[in-house]
This record gives sequence, C-alpha cells and structure tokens, in this order.
Amino acid sequence: MFKQDLIREILKDKTLDTDLVVVANTYQNISNEELIKKLELLNAFVNKKLFRYFQKYPDKRVMFICSIERVRNNTHSQVSKRKEMNLIKQSVEQISKENFRNYYDREQAEEELMDMLQSNRLFKMKDTTLDFIKKITGQSGNSFTIRETGKFLSNFINELKIQYEIKG
Repeated sequence: MFKQDLIREILKDKTLDTDLVVVANTYQNISNEELIKKLELLNAFVNKKLFRYFQKYPDKRVMFICSIERVRNNTHSQVSKRKEMNLIKQSVEQISKENFRNYYDREQAEEELMDMLQSNRLFKMKDTTLDFIKKITGQSGNSFTIRETGKFLSNFINELKIQYEIKG
C-alpha cells in the first residue's frame, strides 16, 4: 500500500518535470547502494556545473527523483528533476551525458591510474596493474575495476609511506 501511495503523491506533484526523464543505465549487475552512490555523484556533477555554490544555496540545487529498477545484468534508474529550476533541458542532458561518459570511459580511468602511479614514481606499473586486473577478474578491466584498483593501490601506497615515514 505504501508504494502505491508514494507513486500517487509523486504523480500529483506538479513541481516535477515529467517532460525530461533520463534513464541512467549501468549495463551491470550492481547493488542498489552502488547505483545510488553513482547517481549522487552525477547529481553533484550536474549541480556543480550549473551552479558552483549549490551546497550553500539548497533552493538553487537541482534535485533528482530516482526510481531504481533491476533487470538481468542491468541495474538502472529513471531520473526526473524539479520543474522550478530554470534550466535549459539540453544543458542538463549534455552535462549528464558528459559526466556519465567520463565516469564509464575506460581510457579516462586508465589515464587516472597512470597519473596516480606517476605521482608515486611508479612509471612502469600501468601494464602490470592492468594485467593483474585481467588475471583477477578473468576479463580486461572496465572503468569501475580500474578506478577501484587505483584507489586501493593509492591507499596502500599512502599507508606504506606512513608506516615507513617516507616523504612523498
């Protein structure tokens, strides 16, 4: 009963822009929590791009209303926004596309990994790291596994520096 009431209230809400609904596909079988994190990140990207001080002025923030759905090997969400925000629809679509593309772009993830390795003077470790990902996962890494491996390595390197009092 609660779900039906919630749907009814959302449909009654005239502040939602029902003309613009973005479907955020992952094409992955990820948890709802992981998708929520990605949607929060997308929301922050959109808000920062449109209004830099969105955290200080919540009334100017673009609010997403998300409806998460799970089907086989594709956790996705329909995203709506509040209508009272005077935003051009094309700019919201363009920003969303750019940021999702950047987040899921394997080449960009590899560049971020390379930057992290170079900042730690590990110039020749990129191929070794990518081979390691392939060996562990059984496939060439996607942007998510490359980024997560990079985060792990960065945290590990920082802990080593702390433990052995290495200045970096």
